[in-house]
Amino acid sequence: MAVALESYGEHLTEKGNKPKSIRNTLARVGGWFPDRTQPAVTITPTQVQQVYERRVSEVSPDTHRNELAEVKTWCRWLVARNWLRADPA
Repeated sequence: MAVALESYGEHLTEKGNKPKSIRNTLARVGGWFPDRTQPAVTITPTQVQQVYERRVSEVSPDTHRNELAEVKTWCRWLVARNWLRADPA
């Protein structure tokens, strides 16, 4: 997970995102997957669903929707780079 997040941060930097935006994005996505030793390839739809359901009860609707959007974008990026076969989000 750590390598995938680091690579995504590099991608966002290359795209021209601002450092604060990149930190916020990585914090949001990383918050959904706190086990940095878990390989990104092992992310499952069930895992994403469980985290989403937990976040719904913890934060405002805007927050959990924005987090989910960030996670979906990251997962699509992983699929595009063949780090995942299918988008679990």
